[in-house]
Amino acid sequence: MSDNLDKFTELLHKKTKEQIVNEVIWVTAEVIDWDKKTMTVKSIVDGLEYYDVLLGLGSYYRKPKQGTKCVIARLESTNATILIDALEFEEMVLTSGDSKFTIKSSGFIIKQGSNSLKEVWNDFFEEFKNLAGELKKVVVSMGVTPDIPAIEIIEQKVEQIIKPNLNSILIE
Repeated sequence: MSDNLDKFTELLHKKTKEQIVNEVIWVTAEVIDWDKKTMTVKSIVDGLEYYDVLLGLGSYYRKPKQGTKCVIARLESTNATILIDALEFEEMVLTSGDSKFTIKSSGFIIKQGSNSLKEVWNDFFEEFKNLAGELKKVVVSMGVTPDIPAIEIIEQKVEQIIKPNLNSILIE
């Protein structure tokens, strides 16, 4: 009798799972836990709350703005839900191996392992500054020095135009 009851329970459970259809649900983002990469949302249609909605699956995460409208999906034969899209985002993170690309409203972060593109550019600018300083001291065998005003113009453009603009785009 116990074997039959176990089989019946298993079949009933399987049939119940088959009844769960995939759903796409319009919701409002209520509470976002960016550390856990989950959020709590509320259905726009019936007011039901959904907890632990996944913000991604490992290589791609998005952090919607609190209060924004989102589309979530309930995954087949489970109660798990995942963010499909949102009207507004605060942050997105794309990862591929050691490469990581972060988009925020304040700018971008591009990293390869522990190296950040901003750090590499800033190191380049410092080296350029040092090189420009050394070039100003060069005296060619004919007694002619480099065009110091031209070097200073390039140095000024790097310091006043390129570096500040790049630093406002790359935030880390």
